Amino acid sequence: MNTFLSRATAAVRSMLTVCLALSAFSASAVTTPIYTQVSVGDSHACAVTTGGQIHCWGANTVFGVLGNGSTNASGVPVAVRGISNAVEVRAGLFHTCARLTDGSARCWGKGSDGALTQGSFDNSTVPVTVWGFGPSGQARQLGVGRDHTCILHQSKQPFCAGRNDWGQSGLGPNPSNQPWSVPILNVDEIAVGHYHTCARVGGTVSCWGQNTTGQLGNGSAVSSSGLPVTVSGISTAVALSAGARHTCALLAPGGVLSLSSVVCWGDNADGQLGTGSNGGFSNTPVAVANLGSSGNTPDVVAAGTQHTCARLLDATVQCWGLALYGAVGDGGDGSVAYRLSPSAVVGLRPAASGINAATQALAAGNNTTCAIMTDGGIRCWGYNEFGQGGHGHGGIYGTTPQYVAPPGCALDADGDGVALATTDGLLIARALAGRSGGAATTAAISPNATRTTWGAVGGHLQSRCGVPVTP
Repeated sequence: MNTFLSRATAAVRSMLTVCLALSAFSASAVTTPIYTQVSVGDSHACAVTTGGQIHCWGANTVFGVLGNGSTNASGVPVAVRGISNAVEVRAGLFHTCARLTDGSARCWGKGSDGALTQGSFDNSTVPVTVWGFGPSGQARQLGVGRDHTCILHQSKQPFCAGRNDWGQSGLGPNPSNQPWSVPILNVDEIAVGHYHTCARVGGTVSCWGQNTTGQLGNGSAVSSSGLPVTVSGISTAVALSAGARHTCALLAPGGVLSLSSVVCWGDNADGQLGTGSNGGFSNTPVAVANLGSSGNTPDVVAAGTQHTCARLLDATVQCWGLALYGAVGDGGDGSVAYRLSPSAVVGLRPAASGINAATQALAAGNNTTCAIMTDGGIRCWGYNEFGQGGHGHGGIYGTTPQYVAPPGCALDADGDGVALATTDGLLIARALAGRSGGAATTAAISPNATRTTWGAVGGHLQSRCGVPVTP
């Protein structure tokens, strides 16, 4: 009897704690942004918070790409050590880099190819300062490839370091552990693939490095050996994104996004160029067919390893390419091998719906895609073998977007992107009281929830909050 009273009292206290915590948010949706920028690498992802921290999740290998001083993988976000003033993060294969508010740059992970650009070939599980880009280093933008890193200086000239066997790091040695200038000026934006790099100068684009699948876009398949070559037929580019072996550009004549379109070039083995077919490659830009519609054209493009995605003006997202692992977000069962034309990502609604709309932060990696929502939260879909989906509840892949909560106990129990006392608060209170099963979820699941069963809700609460949940 005493044991029963003790457990009941503890449950009541826990429920009061939950209610007090939720009251700090208000009875309506949480609208304070959490994340401002996201990047997806080969098997991990990272994002910048509004407070300047960086959170990473996924594989951590032996190199420590998550930057938290360990080599343990994490299926949920963990904080990168020692960074509190970040404005940009870029995730690669075995390393990650960040740009800070003071113009300095930091990298962590595999350094044996020089990609950490720290002046040595050492690996590091925590951030190290990029050589020449310490405090007041004047870094303007970052790009991270498979084994090389590029930094765009405030002078609008790119500097690169790391592996350089294809000339992807410019004219420097192979490998280089210090940034070398690339002979191209007035660069507005850089985009880095596995073994190639591209730069946008006004509306034109130039690339250098590997060209075996036409990823330099200059009409040949000859690699550039570090000298930039001009991509054919582009004069109105406003944004770039480089995948593993293909590149895409957002075109907008006169800068008018309502007239925009996307062109891609390079590898098309999995239909990632969006031409309606797969196989081979294109060494000149080709238009992505059937993307968006009149008045609802693309404003963001994100090229991954075997797929590509674009956000439209109404804040929905369309993807194309390899579909087996869910990276195109089509909500299927994984049996469709390819989406050769743009297909709408299921669960990301138009901007008019508010909370489930995608912001302009969109990133694609190796069969994983992530987007930041209008509430500042992140949703990811696709491959999740190493936890790169960030949602913490198992499975190899997810074909629909899953909510990624920041480190700590997430109050959004049902995964709809908001914390509500009427839904999430009730679910958490029931979990703390030991009330589980289907009946516990009745009338307490949002229509927009991604965790729609007690098993999913309970698994999330147990793995994220340490709440013991009875099956």
